[in-house]
Order: sequence, then structure tokens, then C-alpha cells
Amino acid sequence: MDKDNPDAPEVEDLVEGRSFYFSCHPGVPCFTACCRQLELELTPYDVLGLKKQLGLNGRRFMERYADIIYSENSAFPRCLLKMNDDQEATCPFLSSEGCQVYEGRPAACRTYPLGRGAWLDKQGNFQTRYVLLKENHCLGFTEEQRQTVSYWLEHQELGDYNSANDHLMTLLYHPMVKAGTRPTLEQGRQYIETLYYLEETRKYVKENIGINMSDKALLNYGIDWLKTRFFSQSPCSFQGRENSGLE
Repeated sequence: MDKDNPDAPEVEDLVEGRSFYFSCHPGVPCFTACCRQLELELTPYDVLGLKKQLGLNGRRFMERYADIIYSENSAFPRCLLKMNDDQEATCPFLSSEGCQVYEGRPAACRTYPLGRGAWLDKQGNFQTRYVLLKENHCLGFTEEQRQTVSYWLEHQELGDYNSANDHLMTLLYHPMVKAGTRPTLEQGRQYIETLYYLEETRKYVKENIGINMSDKALLNYGIDWLKTRFFSQSPCSFQGRENSGLE
């Protein structure tokens, strides 16, 4: 336990094959307590699932539910879920019965109580590490349901989320970013518009390039285009359109 911060979670390494006990359901006394006092960052793939669940397009979702934060501590703007303006900073999707968007919940909600670290090694290969985040207020750890990392990832349907977010890392932690290059404010805007307003990206790509693809494929395509646009001197495959995010 962190003596300077008694509310900090106890972090335990989850080596391969190790199990843990955890379950979250309405019968647990602290049910939904973890849906308050959050700073929840949303990736483009998170927004993809949430807007589908809510029946909104990307721009409407972002206007209603997201705060876009530009900070010197982050190369690219961050997209944070806009919490309710109440004393507990409650998640806007929380009801007395629980999560109203459970099928489209973000990766962070799906992953808890695990923490996932992912990085690219020197050869450009993805490496991952999982830890168990044991918080004092969470009584889910007193449940007798045994879990393993592999079962939890499958049960929470995290495969597509993790692969999409890993691909995003190739942009956010591009070698030039790690070397100190910082996108301009205009490039930050292009990043948001290209990856978070995906319907507009799809329309532009289909009209101007004649390509139609799945949401996940289009998201990966947009990530690769931004890498070329921001960090390469080679010609871009997209030609400009004002306010499209593909300029």
C-alpha cells in the first residue's frame, strides 16, 4: 500500500498462469462505486462502440459526451469522457440498474480489475504486461469466482479493443514522437477529426478514393494515413478537403 496515498490500489503482477478471485454484479455491495470520480480516456475504438450503442454519429457523440484536452504533457490531444456535474462526478451512462451502455463500454471498463501495459520493443514488436489492481473499496475481490487473465480478456471481449488500441500506439508513440517531435495544433485537430469522426472519414474516402471498408479497417487506415501525413515526406494518398480531417 502507498503510505502517502492510502486510496491507491495495491498492484500485483499477474504472471502467466496465475489466477485471481473477482466478480462484479448487482449483488456486490459496492456495485457501480467504480463508475464515479473517474478520469476516463476514450480511444477512437471506445468511441466507435459507444456511439453505436447510443445511436449517435461520432461528431454528435463527441459534442455531447467528450472533452478534448490539449496538454503539454501529451503529444496528441486526449479525449476524456465528460462526467456528470454532480458531487461524485458520476459517469453519464450510469443508472440505478448499472451501466446503460454495457455492450459498448470502453476498454478501461472491460479490463478492470486488470491493468494492461503495452509497448513496442526495439524490434517493433508489441509486448504486454498485466497487473491486478486491488482497490480497498472494491468488494468484488471477496467473491469466490476464480479468474485467469486469458479468460477475463475473452469474457470481456477485449480482443478487438486491444488490437485496435495497439495499432493506435504506433501513431501516439511513433519514433519521431519519442525523439521529441510534437504535432502542431492543426495536426491535433486532424487527429481528432480523422479518427473520432469516422463517418465523415468514411464518406470522404468512399467519394474520393472509391474504397469502402469496415469500421475497424477504416480506423487502422486512418491511423496509417496520419503517420504518413505527420512523419513522412512521401506523398499522401488522400488529397485535401477543408475541415474533413483528411487535408
